[in-house]
Amino acid sequence: SPTTHSRVTMRMFRLSLILAALLHHGHGYVNHHNGLPKHRQYQFLQQLTSHIVESPPGELTHEMLQSTPQLLKGWKSCNGNRNGKESALAVESLLKRIIDERRAGNEEAILTTSDYNVLLESYATSGAGVSAAERCERILMEMQERYQNDADEFVQPDLDSFKAVLLSWRQQAGSEDYAPLRAQRVLEWMVRLYKDGENHLAVPDEECFQTVLQTWSRSRHVDAPQRTEALLVSMERLYKAIQLSSLKPSTACYNAVLSAWAKSNQQGSSERAASVLAFMEDSPYVEPDMASYSTVVGALARTNNPEDAKTAETLLKHVETCFRAGNTDLQVDTLLYNCVIGCLAKSNANGSYRRARAVLDRQIQLNEDGCQQCRPDVYGFTSVIGACAMETKERSKAFGVAVATFQQLRNHQEYDTPNHVTYGSMLKCCARLLPAADPQRQKWVRKVFKLAIENGCVGDMVLSRLREAASGDLYRELMAGVDKYNLPGEWTQNVHEKREERKKKQQRRRAEV
Repeated sequence: SPTTHSRVTMRMFRLSLILAALLHHGHGYVNHHNGLPKHRQYQFLQQLTSHIVESPPGELTHEMLQSTPQLLKGWKSCNGNRNGKESALAVESLLKRIIDERRAGNEEAILTTSDYNVLLESYATSGAGVSAAERCERILMEMQERYQNDADEFVQPDLDSFKAVLLSWRQQAGSEDYAPLRAQRVLEWMVRLYKDGENHLAVPDEECFQTVLQTWSRSRHVDAPQRTEALLVSMERLYKAIQLSSLKPSTACYNAVLSAWAKSNQQGSSERAASVLAFMEDSPYVEPDMASYSTVVGALARTNNPEDAKTAETLLKHVETCFRAGNTDLQVDTLLYNCVIGCLAKSNANGSYRRARAVLDRQIQLNEDGCQQCRPDVYGFTSVIGACAMETKERSKAFGVAVATFQQLRNHQEYDTPNHVTYGSMLKCCARLLPAADPQRQKWVRKVFKLAIENGCVGDMVLSRLREAASGDLYRELMAGVDKYNLPGEWTQNVHEKREERKKKQQRRRAEV
């Protein structure tokens, strides 16, 4: 009845005002101290959407249509892994309802590219997996078809439309092998639409290429490094052809190529990453940043090649020089030092322990000079001790450096405290650097193991190294009848062997793009 219709209209109007007020605070759909609780805001969205979607075709009022853009923004801003799929479906249901209203003859019911972009972005960030990415791409194709075949300029896909689809495929890079292929297909379609004059808004920019490059670099494709390089070359050619500043390749684009090589198991991948970095250093158009250097050094640290260790050292010295010269873009940090020291420790080259210790000394000095982000930690000290353990010529000198490094870590808790790997590495030094009959060997084995017990750092690694370093009698004495398979809790309370491995993996990922 007209009265009922009027009440619904007024209710819709009041709800839309409340929603607009909620969206006005902060960044969209947020918990504001003067607003409603988040779950109540969510209920308002559901209620408003239900009123519009369930109304018969042809009966949407001016107020209902006016409230729709606010609703779309509301659903978009409350999007996330928890409600992501539901939000995207709600946005799509609203758009379908407006389309039905238009077909019923209501000329006020008009959808724009911005409305569709909300839908694309909702699916792209919904966390709904590959189905969301595929739905994104289908919607984009329908928009282009309506613009191209029906001359519907209201829904002409713009740059944001294409970016949302590319983002949706990047989200699937680690789980779907075909994600980078689909992302690149969309990018190539953009270039073709622009060149053929079918959509002048489809010209890609740097962010589009960067997204596809990152999709490749994050994927599990064996040929991802070659794919990223080829795509970067295509980007450079397009930039030179049309001279658009927004298409100029950025450091982030090159970093995606570096990341692809850094993660590759192809022979010579670390050398290729270093070559790309060298090109960046010599290029007048792009400059490497800390992510560039960290990525390449991380790649070099994966090998046992002495030449790669030298390259890592050279790169670190270059970054140090730039930093001391005032280059604020190169903020040398703890991770970079740890990677270089680890690279030297793994190189198995005689004399590497001295170079590793020299790197640590420079790091300590730089930290004392005020560089807080390069504060040494237990990983750097332990890697130096590990490098000492691999020395085969200057064994006595290497042991002296290992002891000094160990004692320095123990005496300077601002750097960190020894962990189970530190104690295990010291026992390894005892086993490899001191003769079995040397009294110093027995002395240090006993001291290191007792410290490990006192600090709750006796794990599998420490016991394994103890077996190597101690004689049978000393081993039995130190174990004091304790079963290695049933160690006292106080012996092992600070051993987190699996946690340490996870932390190392997280540090490596931080260095990636």
